[in-house]
This record gives sequence, structure tokens and C-alpha cells, in this order.
Amino acid sequence: AIATKESPEERIAAMYRTVFLRDPLPEEVEMGKQFVAQYGAAPPDAFAHPRWQYGYGPVNTETGALDSFTPLPHFTGSAWQGSDKIPDPQLDWASLGAHGGHPGKPGLAVVRRWTAPYDTELSMEGELRHASDQGDGVFGYVISSASGIIWQGHAHNQNIPTNFSAVPVKAGETIDLVLDCGANQSFDSFTWHPRLFVAETVVAQVPAGNDNEWLSRVDFTGPPPPALEPWGKYAQVLLMSNEFMFVD
Repeated sequence: AIATKESPEERIAAMYRTVFLRDPLPEEVEMGKQFVAQYGAAPPDAFAHPRWQYGYGPVNTETGALDSFTPLPHFTGSAWQGSDKIPDPQLDWASLGAHGGHPGKPGLAVVRRWTAPYDTELSMEGELRHASDQGDGVFGYVISSASGIIWQGHAHNQNIPTNFSAVPVKAGETIDLVLDCGANQSFDSFTWHPRLFVAETVVAQVPAGNDNEWLSRVDFTGPPPPALEPWGKYAQVLLMSNEFMFVD
């Protein structure tokens, strides 16, 4: 079996014989060894940068920051939450789906986190909806990791606009869409799925091949598939090569 081969050279040769029915050239062996070494040495997230993450944390309204961000651990197939049960013993009613969700108890705001892919000026448009006349409503925040609170508002049995325009952001900066409860979390289901987009004045400066808008509802997703280990990734590369695809 390929996995039992001891040296990289032997393993590469076995993979070539399996995939291409031939021995690799010396330069192909060297390229294979370099690929596996580089892929294995890369940090875990070097090949997968999720644009959106889904978590929870407490809001510090005095400093204009999120005190911490912890990913929600369980995906049901349609929502992120604390476990397969709701309310969860630890995270209460905290949940996030494509269209909205529910905060947990005080101190457990739910957070939809977006990470900037490049330097630009960012705008947002959307509407926060709270549809109950009971309870004390919900509190929304948009918080930049660099500059603090960009937008905030309170909705109780109403829809409120959640817009801002042309805020400078740097590559790697996070923008947190935070939804918190008031004194209690009763009747706090909400709808909020804003659109983030590059300001019209700088859209022509977007680096080639990059998106210039992000729809939180459309982009909503569950966990990414597990990353391949280096040799698995190398096998995938061989299987995608022209020689394999167009072999006689």
C-alpha cells in the first residue's frame, strides 16, 4: 500500500504508478517532495480563510469592543448554536441562521464575523427586525476590530435600518455583526441579514479576482470540510493533472 512506503521518494513513485501507470521523472520526484514539505509546514488556516464565522461573546459598550469571540460549536444543518438542544445548558438560546437568530442570556450576544480580504472602504445596508411587542427588544452593533463601534441600534417590535457608508478597513480586520439581548432574552428572535459591499467610490480599485460585495444570507454556511493532510492533497493534485484527465 502507498501509505506503508517509508521514504518520500518511494511514496511518490508508488503514487505515479497508481495514477499514471509509470515511474516519475527525477524532477517530478523533487517537485512532489517540495509540495508535501511546503503544504505540511503551512499553518492550519493557510489554505482556508473563511470570510464569515459564527460565534458569541459579551459586548463592552464602554470601550466599543467585543470582549471575546468564541465560535458556536454545533451546526444543525440550518443554524449554529451551542449543541443539538435549544436552549443549551451553557449557551442558552444563542443561535444564528441565514436570516437571523436569537441571542443568549445577558453576556451571550451572538456574532456574525466578517474578515476583510483587502484594504478598502466598506459600506453596509440592511434592516434589523424584532417582531414581538413583548420583552425589551434586541440591541444590534457593528463593531470593527480596529475602530470599535461603527453602528448601533435598538429594535423592539419594529424594523430599523442598519446602514453605514465608506468606512476604511484593512486586510484582516474583522467586522462583527453583534446582536445582544436587553435585561432578559425573552421574545428576542430577530431577523438580520445585511449586505456588506465596497463603497462605490473605490470599487474600481478592488484587486482583480476578488469579490466586492458579501451577502450574509447567501454566504451563510456550515463548517468547512476537513482539510486534507499533505499526502492526500498531493494525491488530489495528481488526479487533477492533464495527464490523468486525458490519458489514452
